[in-house]
Order: sequence, then structure tokens, then C-alpha cells
Amino acid sequence: MNEFELQAWERELSAWRRRLERQPPGELRTLLYGLARQVNLLRALFDQGETLDGDVAQERLRRGFSELRALYDRLAGGDSVTTPA
Repeated sequence: MNEFELQAWERELSAWRRRLERQPPGELRTLLYGLARQVNLLRALFDQGETLDGDVAQERLRRGFSELRALYDRLAGGDSVTTPA
């Protein structure tokens, strides 16, 4: 994983944080916090010069954000693409 890819995941995380900042604690925020830990760990490792297995890390993040989006859609009763942030 390179800097550009890592920044993209950080932007995705920031967008979800803004979207969920007014949500009460619960399953959505718990999942978001787990994703934040993963992204922050990847950032720390990258900044220390560690070589990251980009395919594995990115697939894990893709699955996590897909799960977050599906849960958000289910709880909101709509489609996250059309639901304003």
C-alpha cells in the first residue's frame, strides 16, 4: 500500500465520521471505531517505514466499509448513495 492509497482510506474514514457524528452510540459507531483503528494502525506502520501488504489490508478495509455501508442502509431504511451525509 502506498501513501496515495492510505490517504484514500483516511478520506473514506473521515467522510463516515462526519456522516455518523450525530448518531448515538451503537453498532454503526462500533464498526466505525474498528475501521478507524485499522486505518490508524496502517498509518502508524507506514510512517515507521514498514512494508504493508496492500492487497490484504485493502481487502479487509473494503469489506469493513462495505459492511458499514450495508448496516447504515439497513438502519436508515434507504440507500447510502442517495442519503445525504
